[in-house]
Amino acid sequence: MRARFYTITLNRQAERLSAYLEQSLSEIAIAFGHSFLMKNTTLEETLLLFKEEGAYFHVLGDENSRATTAEALRMFAQERVFNHGVQEASLLKSEESFLGSVFSPTDDKQATLAAMTGYLQAQQKSVTSAVPKTLKADDGLTPALLRLMQTPSRMGELICDFTAGQIARQAATLLSGGNYYCFDTLIGNQGTLRYAHVADRPEDPHSVSPFGMYYALASTLQFGLKLQQEADCLRVAADNVLSAGWRTRDCLLSESQSLATNDQISDLIIEQISLVGELMHNR
Repeated sequence: MRARFYTITLNRQAERLSAYLEQSLSEIAIAFGHSFLMKNTTLEETLLLFKEEGAYFHVLGDENSRATTAEALRMFAQERVFNHGVQEASLLKSEESFLGSVFSPTDDKQATLAAMTGYLQAQQKSVTSAVPKTLKADDGLTPALLRLMQTPSRMGELICDFTAGQIARQAATLLSGGNYYCFDTLIGNQGTLRYAHVADRPEDPHSVSPFGMYYALASTLQFGLKLQQEADCLRVAADNVLSAGWRTRDCLLSESQSLATNDQISDLIIEQISLVGELMHNR
């Protein structure tokens, strides 16, 4: 398969990590016999690049830059999926992993909410005639938050207005402990991209988790290109590093875990992908 991947980096740490994202993609292409073009670009160029067929986009930046990115690229909706359980990071004393998502407009303008509603209606036509109710901060959000705390595995797909989305997204992220493993999918009329959170701390490579970046790429492979095996390969490689106890400082939680730089964690993930490639070519 041929595809083009564009990465937009919004800070110095993101620039460093984008090289590892490209290397991971290159190893996946070699292992599974694909032809991937990988290139860094800018927000200004991205609106034009959306017109390219077979182009996929990742933005690496901090939490504060997500809103400005959505505005610059005319995105009307954002979705954060919770399906990656890190039980020791969860604030809940439960063995249940969070399973669900928060889908909401990118700002509080009525036009943005209308665009999101139209998108959902178009999506629902192929599934069911019933359009999900949009949760508002003062109507229906409290039961959803209680469900988050009591039965996180039954969180469900929360369709929210802007304010309710801000509350539900932050609550689910904090309760699940997923701050350092999550990413957002931004949706607009021009195209879709995935936004991975990378804090700008280039002076301390121990302090910034790269895991969200890898899970964002796995999501693109699975849902964008329909490459399930390739997505599983990357996701399992990242999961294995987590299971082995390697953590950057921002997500180090216990003495049993090992402090690592984001470079070291990325190298471990890439090594596993490379090993998969060797095994596939030698079988």
